[in-house]
Amino acid sequence: LDGFQKINDMLGHEYGDQVLVAVSERLNVLAMGTKLVARLSGDEFAILIAGANSSATSQQLAARLCWSFGNTALPLKSRTQMIGVSIGGAVFPADGQSAEDLLANSHLALCRAKSVSRGEYAFFEKEIRDELEARFVLEAELAMALRRGEFVLYYQPQFNLAQNRLVGAEALVRWRHPTRGLIAPMVFIP
Repeated sequence: LDGFQKINDMLGHEYGDQVLVAVSERLNVLAMGTKLVARLSGDEFAILIAGANSSATSQQLAARLCWSFGNTALPLKSRTQMIGVSIGGAVFPADGQSAEDLLANSHLALCRAKSVSRGEYAFFEKEIRDELEARFVLEAELAMALRRGEFVLYYQPQFNLAQNRLVGAEALVRWRHPTRGLIAPMVFIP
């Protein structure tokens, strides 16, 4: 659920529990005919879809859920509440052989969906894991690079060509990686 923590913080846990019940009811209606709808943790739910056409069915359901939650308020006792959802999915057997693998890869896809925009869905692709693993390694290497003093500052002069004179300098940081050489900031700053 997108922004559920704010609901709990601003309106209290009792109201948050009402939202969870209303979300559960909507999920059960929209996911009717699926194998299972379950709450995994605070604001995370899982839906199990069985069958030979589960990949197409999953994509259709994800689109329907995103649309429904993004466009229709939840009716609660004291008020109506808008709450969006972001969805990550994984399909057996291509995306995992066990429930644990499928849930882990669904979570990675969820991270991708949230990084694109709230209220979206994404399905697992191997590239997602590769990107996140590369980022994880880069973050660890960055922490060490700072301790080892591997960042180098360069000054690039700025000229006014019309007046043919120096008007300033731009400071540029580079990372002198011990095995990969000089790394441009567009690789490590994001």
